[in-house]
Amino acid sequence: MKKYSADLGLLLVGFIWGTGFTATKIGLDGGITPYYMMFLRAAFASIFISVIFFRELRNVTRREVLAGVLLGVFLYLGFSFQTVGLVYTTASKNAFLTAINVVLVPYLYWMFYKKRPDIFAVLSAVLCLCGIGLLSLTGTDFSLNKGDILTMICAVFFACHITFTGILSKKVDAIRLNLVQMYTMTVFSFITCVFNGSITLNVTQTQFLAVLYLGIFSTGICFLLQTTCQQYTTPARASILLCTESLFAPVLSFLILHEVLTPKAIAGAALILISVIVSETKLGFGAKKEQST
Repeated sequence: MKKYSADLGLLLVGFIWGTGFTATKIGLDGGITPYYMMFLRAAFASIFISVIFFRELRNVTRREVLAGVLLGVFLYLGFSFQTVGLVYTTASKNAFLTAINVVLVPYLYWMFYKKRPDIFAVLSAVLCLCGIGLLSLTGTDFSLNKGDILTMICAVFFACHITFTGILSKKVDAIRLNLVQMYTMTVFSFITCVFNGSITLNVTQTQFLAVLYLGIFSTGICFLLQTTCQQYTTPARASILLCTESLFAPVLSFLILHEVLTPKAIAGAALILISVIVSETKLGFGAKKEQST
């Protein structure tokens, strides 16, 4: 695979993730509960990747199980807060606020590796905070919507997932790690559905297709495509391409769901996206050092 092919693959991941917010909103608006949607999404993804990598199941080690369970818990919590938050906010705001997880990663690395964030990490955090204010603060009391707060919490768990994925994927097999984390998310989602009584067979065709799309494409294919393509490009370039989900989500929400994009929301979204780019690229400084490593 050539470098430009990998970049196109990562751009496709960003597009699919962006469409995922719209598909989730369609399912939720149709009456399906958030946790039942999560369970179906995780189950479809688990079945899909198991069919492809069924031979790997026999080689899973205890270390990979422990690592996969940890990642699966973070993934479950992240999707839980994101999906429930989407009930109370718009798809575009949910997508943009989820994107701040990339900005949080340097600070989590600081906690575990004692590596202090540089000026670009601080700058990106300030830009991100301003963007969140423009996008989410409404009225004269500057209060946050319930869905906005839940989505920001989900960003923290996704940041933990990204951080520990970077650590653990270097120590165990990435494919088997992905299998275990998908199974973990499926089990936790199922248990949650059982306790809150949200399992139902009364799912419309539109809801089923939306969740099937989320499971196979936004979860199954995207994780596999991202893992493959990032072997042929730099982390900074990959991050920018993956963050295009923050561009595709509001555009698709505007075109499909007819959500209104105000100038204030557009400005806030732009600041959040810029903060992600600054955090990952450092505006070009240190690029030679990154390429040499």
